[in-house]
Amino acid sequence: MKYFILISFIFFAIALLKADYLKIPKIKSFSDLAISLFFLLSGFIANCFAWIATLRHGNINVRIKTGIASHGLSVFGKYMPGKIWTILGRAQYLAENEKYPLKATSALSLNAQFISLWTGLVTGTMGIIILDGFKIYGISVIILLISLSLIIFTRTIHTFIKKSCKLIIKKEINIPSLSLSEAVAVLPWFFASWILWCVGFYFMSRSIMGIYVPFVSSLGFGLALPVGMMAVIFPAGIGVREGVIAGYLSLAGLNMTDAVTISLACRLWFLGGEIFIFLLAIMMHKRTMIKTI
Repeated sequence: MKYFILISFIFFAIALLKADYLKIPKIKSFSDLAISLFFLLSGFIANCFAWIATLRHGNINVRIKTGIASHGLSVFGKYMPGKIWTILGRAQYLAENEKYPLKATSALSLNAQFISLWTGLVTGTMGIIILDGFKIYGISVIILLISLSLIIFTRTIHTFIKKSCKLIIKKEINIPSLSLSEAVAVLPWFFASWILWCVGFYFMSRSIMGIYVPFVSSLGFGLALPVGMMAVIFPAGIGVREGVIAGYLSLAGLNMTDAVTISLACRLWFLGGEIFIFLLAIMMHKRTMIKTI
């Protein structure tokens, strides 16, 4: 696991240096920035509890400390090529430190990722509906939502994908599916994290603009992050997320210059939350290790 953390950190540094997203914008309202950081960090905490709830729903009852450690220590895995390392990282942590079967933890981690993407897209879709932006984003988002819904909730599609993978790569892949009743138990935590992040994004935008920003613009974050995560070529959706945010903010009435400024600042803002949850995970990991000695 320590090698995974080291490698993910290297890819994280390389990705940010190449993209040049570390330029700090001018802050016009520090009170709005403080509020945005509160909601940002609260969203990361809620996201950890969403992961813990998914594990417990799958009969893997981990302590809160362990859940935060497994989730937070793998947060930079998304910067590694392949888009699966965050999923595998937290699953591997539980397999190494708690002796749970890797197959079971990997399946539940994949479940959590699918549900997180799905709830984010649902949140972003509400903004598209309000802004009457279906002619721009509607078809793509609906296709993504339907695809994720079928993968998560439909047994038939689940079986078809498993058989297709076995036929193509000659290996059986365990792609889990959940019924609607099973997913309802964990959905509130996932929606809570997206709502908190979106509200934080709204106040972050206000802190930079120093002027009125329509609240509906906050829902664009719920659209951009999942789309960025599903962009296979770009690590962590670098470039993709910013493009979606800029386009959405323009649709919400901001001029393109301001929209681009906010979209670039969002990367640095969210990075602060990732660093926070990573450092918190290190603390939780150390406390967990002390308890087991």
